[in-house]
Amino acid sequence: MARPDTLHLFLGDEPVGWVHDAAPLAFEYAPAWLQRQPPRPVAAIPLQPGRQQSDAVQAFFENLLPEGELRDHLSTQRKASTLFSLLLAVAGDTAGAFVLLPAGQQPQPAQYEPTTWAELAATILAKSAAAIDLQGGDARISLAGQLNFCSTS
Repeated sequence: MARPDTLHLFLGDEPVGWVHDAAPLAFEYAPAWLQRQPPRPVAAIPLQPGRQQSDAVQAFFENLLPEGELRDHLSTQRKASTLFSLLLAVAGDTAGAFVLLPAGQQPQPAQYEPTTWAELAATILAKSAAAIDLQGGDARISLAGQLNFCSTS
């Protein structure tokens, strides 16, 4: 299967636009998103048709990714050397309410996993990317906006 050169951006199950593999990264709003009422820009990316390659585009998509040691680990593990390749590597699992997916995929409903505050604290307090289980096939890298923790104690 060929490597995608475009990712679809969703807010919930609503299509927002497309991220294009370009240098620098390019973003294009979906026509329906541009017609929304009231208008709703994505961060500081102007609501306008056509591909946009700006600092605002770069900043928004950089901020969907993990930082520090976890980002370095993912870049190495998944051989992702560009912003687009890293977004592709973590597609479906970015921080916040926006979801990036390859063409043909749709956002799935949230899944909840009961945990205790002690388990959550132990994961957060660990000072290494190894604290996050990246070995499982369903491993998730983001906490904000993607997983809701419900205390069992």
